[in-house]
Amino acid sequence: SPPPLIKKYNPARAEQLRASYASQHTVAIAAAPQPRARRGFSKISSVYKRKSKLRLLACCPMAASEPNYWTKLRAGTNSLLPLSTDESTNRLYARVRGRALEGDHGPLDSVKDYTLVDIVRTVGGRRQLLLGMKKRGFGVGKWNGFGGKFDEGETALECAVRETQEECGLTPRRVEWRAQLLFTFRDSGKLMRVHVFEASDFDGEPVETEEMRPQWFDVDAVPYSEMWHDDTFWLPTFLSGQSFEAWYDYAAGGEAKNLVLESDLMPIVAATPRKQPAEGRSEISPP
Repeated sequence: SPPPLIKKYNPARAEQLRASYASQHTVAIAAAPQPRARRGFSKISSVYKRKSKLRLLACCPMAASEPNYWTKLRAGTNSLLPLSTDESTNRLYARVRGRALEGDHGPLDSVKDYTLVDIVRTVGGRRQLLLGMKKRGFGVGKWNGFGGKFDEGETALECAVRETQEECGLTPRRVEWRAQLLFTFRDSGKLMRVHVFEASDFDGEPVETEEMRPQWFDVDAVPYSEMWHDDTFWLPTFLSGQSFEAWYDYAAGGEAKNLVLESDLMPIVAATPRKQPAEGRSEISPP
């Protein structure tokens, strides 16, 4: 049923619009920062613009009655998550285009999509994060989550599950989209766009593969000194339960130098605020 603050609501019409948007405009809904309100839903638009920063609610009536609708769209069958790179409507892409450059290249010559899965569990009252030591390729010698490049025709969610299976032997069962990360390097025009998921339920046991050596870490003992520099900025936010989009600009030399020079993080406001931790505990304290 719709929230009580919506006085006029037509369930049949809302379902019709939801189906239409989901099948034809999935990416547009997820990406549009200021979508035009549909006729007959001006009250929904005005109310929820005041109540939430999720612009999606202004054009999609189902989002008004289903708080997690935006999350489902971002990991939906027909969506690779928000793909708009228009700097006039996206602060992060505006900063990408305005960043300092070294060498003969543009600020946004190409975009490549990846996935990243961070797996969490609670054992004996201790919250833990599964990381893998990269054994080869890009990021070798660093602890990281699990993920990689899309296969042709894959959705973000399908890629995330497959890469996790291949890299550590686990099959994620409960997977939630949590963040979108943009990575740039001062000496490159390539943008790496990483879609981050949290897996809190899974089948199997972690096994070492040719790609990764998995190991559980307590969340208050994450080995940040042996990880990518950007992890120190966004991983605590991730572990606090917040969803967000962020950009990290690395110094020339990239992987070898491993130094973030500029960054920006935009929290995504949840429909229901997260309960604040009790006195004496932090956001990453175990339950």
